[in-house]
Amino acid sequence: MSVEIESDHKSLKNVFHEGKPMIKLGVTLSVGSIITLFVAYLIQVYITNVGGLTEVGYYNVGMIIINSYVGLIFESMSKDYFPRLSEIINDIKSVQRTVTQQTMVVVLLITPVIILFLTFAEYFIVILYSKAFLPVLLFINIAIMGTLFKAVSWSLGYVIIANGDSSVFIKQQ
Repeated sequence: MSVEIESDHKSLKNVFHEGKPMIKLGVTLSVGSIITLFVAYLIQVYITNVGGLTEVGYYNVGMIIINSYVGLIFESMSKDYFPRLSEIINDIKSVQRTVTQQTMVVVLLITPVIILFLTFAEYFIVILYSKAFLPVLLFINIAIMGTLFKAVSWSLGYVIIANGDSSVFIKQQ
């Protein structure tokens, strides 16, 4: 049994032209990630100058706890939601329906996590770190509430990316 494979020879110019939107998306997402890292660095520098290394440690512990557990939801969202949205981006009604559904799903997923964090954050800190890190409790409680807003904004933000509007995405970042 043999399989014949047809060869489709394309010029380098055609390959670049067809791949340009994908390259643009990749650059846009990379720039967005760099902006996020730069802002996180500036926050740590500010906290170091205003407080000290202890406060930076508290900040980092809080961010690690929040991002480790809530980040799972947002990571799965990017793997499933974005491709679905990209496929239907030219059909406004489908986009609206998909964004609404995704927003509802992510809110339903994140609400129990928020309740768990608000109820048991003190125990999480002691189990994962030690009682010495309990001053981070207020920060974690405020940050976990902010994840609800992040869930809604991410659902809407992916429309910008799927639409290919890189300048609006960079400004929004």
